[in-house]
Amino acid sequence: MQTNVIRSLSVILAWIMVTGVQAQPVKDADGNTYKTITIGSQLWMAENLRTTRYADGSAIPQVAGDEAWATSSSPAFCWYQNDSAVNAARYGALYNWYAVDAATNGNKSICPPGWRIPTDEDWNILARYLADNGYAFEGERRDIAKALAAASGWKAHDIISNVGHDQATNNSSGFTALPGGYRNFLGKYNYAGAYAYWWTATESSGTKAWYRFMHCYYSYLGRNNFQKQNGFSIRCVREAASAAQSPAVRQIRNPYEDVDWSKYGQYKANLNAHTLASRGWMNPQSVIEAYKNLDYSVLAITDKHLVMYPWSGFSRFKASKLSFSRIYHIVPKPFEDQSIPLQDTLFIGVDPSGTGMVAIRGCALLYEKHGLNSYFNDLDRSEGNVLDTIASKNGLAVLNHPGLQKFPVNWYTGLFERYKHLKGIEIFNSNARFIPLLQTWDSVQTALAPVRPVWGFANDDFYSKRDLGKNWNVFLLPEFNEAEVRSAMEKGAFYLVHAPQGVKGPQPPAIRSITVNREKGTIRVESTGQQSTVWTSGGTKFGEGEVFLLEDLPANRKYVRAEIHGAGGSVVCTQPFLVE
Repeated sequence: MQTNVIRSLSVILAWIMVTGVQAQPVKDADGNTYKTITIGSQLWMAENLRTTRYADGSAIPQVAGDEAWATSSSPAFCWYQNDSAVNAARYGALYNWYAVDAATNGNKSICPPGWRIPTDEDWNILARYLADNGYAFEGERRDIAKALAAASGWKAHDIISNVGHDQATNNSSGFTALPGGYRNFLGKYNYAGAYAYWWTATESSGTKAWYRFMHCYYSYLGRNNFQKQNGFSIRCVREAASAAQSPAVRQIRNPYEDVDWSKYGQYKANLNAHTLASRGWMNPQSVIEAYKNLDYSVLAITDKHLVMYPWSGFSRFKASKLSFSRIYHIVPKPFEDQSIPLQDTLFIGVDPSGTGMVAIRGCALLYEKHGLNSYFNDLDRSEGNVLDTIASKNGLAVLNHPGLQKFPVNWYTGLFERYKHLKGIEIFNSNARFIPLLQTWDSVQTALAPVRPVWGFANDDFYSKRDLGKNWNVFLLPEFNEAEVRSAMEKGAFYLVHAPQGVKGPQPPAIRSITVNREKGTIRVESTGQQSTVWTSGGTKFGEGEVFLLEDLPANRKYVRAEIHGAGGSVVCTQPFLVE
């Protein structure tokens, strides 16, 4: 009884602090009054800014014409659809980033005295507070959008975690976000009722700045960068007067948190292999035998638009037309003298238990012409929104060899922000590819950290013996079964190996343990066979040796990962450790 009373009082006190019932309104230079809300250590405006003047009383230029807006590189504001009567009080004004930036606005403040434009880190602090204090939907840390969104005014949507669903349950934080749309860099207005956008004070490049956004169809608070000419909303922030003014302690999120290194097994896995049923050069039973002989424990056969599962049913499938064409024209196998024997087109079922391997159901698909692998479901067609379909079938997805295909980084970040079941991207895929893939991984993780991790995967992308045994994942499992493999894929409880010399090359390093000491701010990776260990973030090295000190990571870096280099050009990578 006493415990329940204490718990109830704690919830009530937390609600009072977060909802900020004692917070006072604030006025801008135009005399507009704004509600405010205390959230953790921050005091936020609970409405979008709608001032037409800087704090010193000087006017912010209003630009109505599309061409004038598109060509401006100086401060400007507007009302959505140039209609202040309808949109000013509800959505506030839209400002380009030049109106925000002191370097272009004459060192003026657009916020009331004592207030400021939130930095990218201010938004991170807000997101972390809500995630840490029970405001995320059903405990999913990134799903905080409903807690921020107003309880009405959004387009409806039918997924329960999204802003547009059951809007009366929104706004538990009191932030009262409304979908005010934006004005793009060509001067056109878009997305009122569906999207909310807010500038941060943080520049990302000479032409772009970071912003935050929410959408009626999404469950998260998004982050991206965009041209400074765009017109977005603004929320102002300040430190709550009651907050303790002590420096924030940076926290490490460890993907290996649950791994008992003394008891868990380490299992070698390839999750991308092709057979004669599509574009491969070997039948499925021979592919399995080749990997079994190299002591692999986990294998996914991922023929394009074919789910070759279960393994016992291989006889139901046939060799592709391409394979028969290769046989007819006596095309030699890659780096081999012989062509495909006709008898290899006879597929024979395999019992995974007899091989000592775990068979993973997989299939190669396309999403907007980008390759991806689908796992743990039966989807075999690249029709409609493939990622939505995989989610509806309770599957997982991994993007294949990004960086080789010319998609911008924000295309990748948008997918990872929207799809929780999209777990990561291939980092090692063949000898010639891993450098650009690593660069893409770092760019995407830099943009998304610390909101969510992007796991790296290493696969042979096997077609023939030429590809065999050069890249693999090492899963860390308490028990050896399919369910534990899936769990490890979801949590990031595995590491990656790239051995460019393949089966004839030297043994690459192996990780023996990873330890995070949050009090001391250290990450320790113990391994065997290593020549060096380096710690990187965003493609830059910040440490060497088996122990990394968090104090060596700059404040603007939100993750770090280890690369362990060994003989023959081999590389072992950990998953990213997010830093909050």
